[in-house]
Amino acid sequence: QGEVKNIDITHCQFTTPERAVVCSFGQGINFSYNLFKNCGSLFAFQSVKHLKIEHNIADSVENTFPAISLNYVEDFSFQYNKLSTHSIFTLHGTYLIGINGCNSGTSMFMNNVINQRIDGGYENAIALYGSNNILFYHNTIQCNSSDTTSSVIRLDFSRNNVFKNNIVTNSNNGYCFYFYSSTDNISDHNNLFTKKGKYLVNSDGVNYEDLLSWQQASSSDFHSISRSSFFLSPTDLHSHNVLLKSSGVNIGNILPLDLDGLNRDIIKPDPGAYIITPFILDAGIQEISSTKSICDGTSP
Repeated sequence: QGEVKNIDITHCQFTTPERAVVCSFGQGINFSYNLFKNCGSLFAFQSVKHLKIEHNIADSVENTFPAISLNYVEDFSFQYNKLSTHSIFTLHGTYLIGINGCNSGTSMFMNNVINQRIDGGYENAIALYGSNNILFYHNTIQCNSSDTTSSVIRLDFSRNNVFKNNIVTNSNNGYCFYFYSSTDNISDHNNLFTKKGKYLVNSDGVNYEDLLSWQQASSSDFHSISRSSFFLSPTDLHSHNVLLKSSGVNIGNILPLDLDGLNRDIIKPDPGAYIITPFILDAGIQEISSTKSICDGTSP
């Protein structure tokens, strides 16, 4: 705790049943290349300027805190991080990453993998409250909650945020996006998919069943698609769906490498944090829907 300036917290390993790192009031903080293993919660930054959170790997467990809290942080870079969590957090708003009151400067949330992989009920993977002007590019985000009101990304009273080239997957029930009193946000060239959810998006209490109804009712996601990502496994969010290949949009040379360090096609990029490698065998039996006997017949 306490004000800090121009400090590097790098190449550390944290293992604690409580919150690993808390920092209030500071500027010029580099929080990178750290490893979190079985921590109750990861880190919280409040009233910090010029914050860099990059190349961290984290595996969090159930506790009474959100995994990550960014409160009133100005000008942050959240890039190339891998966050996985086992279950739900029971207090402070049920979300994995909370971004609250971050509305000064331009902040970046890019090239991250966020995986809430075990059902814990109502939950948002990322929740923005009163946060503006954040660029969300090339993230792969999965939420797994059986609650129909869950969402992968929720925005409350948040404006002028940009979502492009993301893979946003609700692998259980619930929404991809939930907007409340949040206007002037831009979302396009994403893959939005909910596996069991009845609705794809909720905006100010109105449900949109699929991508087409959301496109027709809003000015968002005209070039987005809605396909299963075919992740390699519940814990490995590399996508292998050839239908997602090259469906992103050119955002310039700000993210030339994917999360594996591979060169990204800048002109026609793949969405998500990883370059998409289609399966060599791209057809097969996925489900047997009936076990009824075939009618008797004859053949030559």
